[in-house]
Amino acid sequence: MPVQRGGWGVNALETQAPPSAMTGEPDASPPPVPPGNAPVSRGRLAMPWFAAPDYADTRAAMADRDKLPADHGTWLASAGQVEGELTRVGFEVVRVVIERETFLAWCREAGTVPDGRARSQFANAAAGIEGR
Repeated sequence: MPVQRGGWGVNALETQAPPSAMTGEPDASPPPVPPGNAPVSRGRLAMPWFAAPDYADTRAAMADRDKLPADHGTWLASAGQVEGELTRVGFEVVRVVIERETFLAWCREAGTVPDGRARSQFANAAAGIEGR
C-alpha cells in the first residue's frame, strides 16, 4: 500500500503486495513462512524498485546503467529473489519506486550521481530509514 514519506513525495510500498501488484506480471514471490517458523524481525530495509512502464527511460538516466539488466523482466526476477531472501531472513522490506524525474532532482540537490549508492540513499530517505 502506498505511503508518503520524506519531502520528495515518493511512494514507499510495503512488501505485503506481491510483485504482480505493480507490474501486472505473474507473482514470483516466495511462499509464505508457515506459522511458528517466522524469523525474528531484523528491522526495516528500503529497496529501490522500478516500475515496468518506466524502466527503460529510468535505466537510461542512471550513471551505472550498464550494471542494470537491459529489460524490466530480468531486473524484476533478480529483485524478487533478493527481496524474498531478505524477507525470509527477517527483514521488513519497503519497496521505494524510483520515479525518474523525482530521483534525478533529488540527486541534483544532494550533489550525487544517479547510481546504485544514490538509489539506496534515496530509498532509505523516502522510507524514513536512516543510517543504512
